Amino acid sequence: LLDAAGRLAGRHDFRVVVVGSVDPRLELDRLVERAGLGGRVHATGRVPAADFGALMRAVDLAVNLRYPTARASSGTLQQLLQVGVPSLVHDLIHLRDLPDSAVLRVPPGPREAERRALVERLERWLGDPAARTAASEACRAWAAAHITREGMAESWDRAVDQALRQARAA
Repeated sequence: LLDAAGRLAGRHDFRVVVVGSVDPRLELDRLVERAGLGGRVHATGRVPAADFGALMRAVDLAVNLRYPTARASSGTLQQLLQVGVPSLVHDLIHLRDLPDSAVLRVPPGPREAERRALVERLERWLGDPAARTAASEACRAWAAAHITREGMAESWDRAVDQALRQARAA
């Protein structure tokens, strides 16, 4: 992500906010400088839930690439969609229900191919505020229709029923 953002730094005015703890072995400061992003990256460390929500509402777009993917959903991504933040996500089968109008997909794979895809997708939204606005509206609409208490309860009931059936069959 930092390398991709570095390739766009001369063409767009943006900041990168890294929220959450960062493994010191990554040497984030060194990576930021190597990418040519000095002064553009702010790492918050862990933040209280209220601040996290405020940060989500304050950004124009998000990058939610999960590694390892483990076919897990991202609670953060769900919240970003609810508050209308267009997001870049990995192109994974368990995220295919997210509408293309709200997310841009980045194929996981070889580092250089992923970097090129990130640059292209970031360029698309950084260079077109109207497209970001449309994506933001699509995020909110999709989330309002799909992220509901009833849907969560039904999903939980299905998961418990499946676990009980498997336990009985064992």
